[in-house]
Amino acid sequence: MELDCRVSDSRSLALFVTAAESSAEPPPIAVGTWEACTFFTDPDLGYRGPAGVAIGSDGSVTVADYDHHEIRVYGLDRTFLRSWGSEGSEDGQFQSIGSIACDPLGHVIVSDLVGCRLQRFTLNGTLLNSWGECGSAPGQLGHLEAATVDVAGRVYVVDDALNRIVVFGPTGEWIREWSIGLGQASCIAVTPDTTILVASALSHTVHAYSPSGVLLSTWGTTGAGPGQFHGDIALATDVIGNVYVADEGNSRVQKFTVMGEWVSSWPAASPRALAVSLPIVRVLSRTCEIEDFIYQETEARRTSWGHVKAIYR
Repeated sequence: MELDCRVSDSRSLALFVTAAESSAEPPPIAVGTWEACTFFTDPDLGYRGPAGVAIGSDGSVTVADYDHHEIRVYGLDRTFLRSWGSEGSEDGQFQSIGSIACDPLGHVIVSDLVGCRLQRFTLNGTLLNSWGECGSAPGQLGHLEAATVDVAGRVYVVDDALNRIVVFGPTGEWIREWSIGLGQASCIAVTPDTTILVASALSHTVHAYSPSGVLLSTWGTTGAGPGQFHGDIALATDVIGNVYVADEGNSRVQKFTVMGEWVSSWPAASPRALAVSLPIVRVLSRTCEIEDFIYQETEARRTSWGHVKAIYR
């Protein structure tokens, strides 16, 4: 379907949005909601919410609880397994959790906003290594907003204070960095082909970079239509390379190709973060609940997922 993007009035805009959404692929089906951390309100600072969610290679679900400075692990069946962490600057402690990610070996990487460091744990909570310190030199960090991991175990960090992306090796060695010049770079994700995606909460845009830092594309604007965002946004990718955006201000999740072509959207309550392990999409709300969605299997999806998972296994 071809659409005329020229919009002359609000009625035309409504018709345009309706036509665009009607051509979308079917969204996943909601299959349940469950509590993943404790709702907490600070009378002085207010509720800040969970910091992130990740899905391990074994299907386990790991949640970062910002307010309680802890990591919580659940099984594939949502059963609580264990938790670890406390407030502080010692090994295994967190001053201000920024994000979590799972590496190809199933380890959990936790970024610390105030501590300017990353810590790598086993799923049992055993600390394997940590790296980073506050500063602006190579290997140092200014404000560690978020981190993600690629299929080779390299760690990509959004340093919002210094407007840059910093890349570390699997054991924490500094590899490279580049300037991004974005206001309020709030999250980062990486596709299986190592396209790095960074979102700006200020401009409501997503920026795609090559592994060497070359800007490939920019997409997104402020609004409520397809491909637009409002409020805080978070990113996740799947094994095929699709991009999922938690669009909190519009209470929905949107799906895109890696180059920003809009695919579909569906409603979700206060989506704070999300993680994808096809056919499951887990959406973490600001109130610490996870809403699970699942794609119905089709022959095309079964063939595509199986092929890509075989490549990146």
